[in-house]
Amino acid sequence: MMIFKRPAVKWVIIIVCMLWVALYYSNSGILISGHEVKFVAPDTKKEFKYQTCRYFTGMSFVVKDFWSAKQGEKQSCPVLVKLD
Repeated sequence: MMIFKRPAVKWVIIIVCMLWVALYYSNSGILISGHEVKFVAPDTKKEFKYQTCRYFTGMSFVVKDFWSAKQGEKQSCPVLVKLD
C-alpha cells in the first residue's frame, strides 16, 4: 500500500493503535467533552453546579458527573479517569 511507504505515517498509525489498546485494557477513559450544569433544589431554592463529562474508553463512550464540593468553586473535568 502506498500509505505505508512513508515511515512517519506508519509510525503514527502504530503509536495510535498502541495507545488505543492501552486505553482499552487499562479500564480508563480520556476526556472528549464536558460542560457545567446548574441545578436548583426545589425545596431550598439553592443553586448547585456540577460537571457532566463524556469519556472515550476504547470501545464506547461513558458519561460521568462530578459534583462541586464547595459553592462557587470552579471545577473542570479530569482529562484521564479510572472507570470502576
